[in-house]
Amino acid sequence: ACRVGASRYELHEIVNNDSTSNQVVQDCFNMCVKTFRSKKLDTTEKDCITRCTSKYIDATNRIFSRFQEIQALEEEKNSN
Repeated sequence: ACRVGASRYELHEIVNNDSTSNQVVQDCFNMCVKTFRSKKLDTTEKDCITRCTSKYIDATNRIFSRFQEIQALEEEKNSN
């Protein structure tokens, strides 16, 4: 949801995050779903998609945490 008064940067980040999320879902689906035998995903396909998206989320969280650590070190260095 877009809030009134959001900056251009914030709007860009919202669109970029949605685009990235959609790309991850598409990539995981393409990697995990090989046939279209039925309308529903089978257990193997569901498990594969869950693992694939979880890896992406874990990696993203780790990158964000590391970025925050580096940013804190830079701020500490600049304050001395």
